[in-house]
Amino acid sequence: MTRNLLLVVALALLVNVTLATDGRICEANESRQTFTCPDGEIIYIYSAYLGAKRVVSGCNTVAERNCWHNVVKDVRKECGDDTSKCVVRMSRLNGARYSSVHNDRDCRNLDLYMDIEYNCLTA
Repeated sequence: MTRNLLLVVALALLVNVTLATDGRICEANESRQTFTCPDGEIIYIYSAYLGAKRVVSGCNTVAERNCWHNVVKDVRKECGDDTSKCVVRMSRLNGARYSSVHNDRDCRNLDLYMDIEYNCLTA
C-alpha cells in the first residue's frame, strides 16, 4: 500500500468514514461525475488516474498501451478545498491541464477515461 492510502485508512478509522467511494468519467461520451458527501463532511480525493489502462464498457474499445497518468493534484484543484460536493466534467479534463496525457505517444487516438476514488471526512 502507498503511504497516502495507509494514512487515509488510519484517518478513516479515527473519524469513522466510509472508504473507497469511486467514480469513472469517460471521454467517449463526455460524461461528468458528481461526488457528494453528507452534511458536515468534506470530500478528500485520494486517487485519480486518467488514461486507458484496460477496456471499459461504454468508455473505450482499445487499451493495450501503457496510458495511465496520475492526475490527483489536478482533480483536487478542480474540486477545491473544504467542499461536500464536486462536479468533474470530462470536457474540462481535455484542456491544457491534461495536455501531457494527450501528447503521450501511448495515449494518442484512444478514448480516455478517469478513475477517481475519494472519501468523505468529518469537517
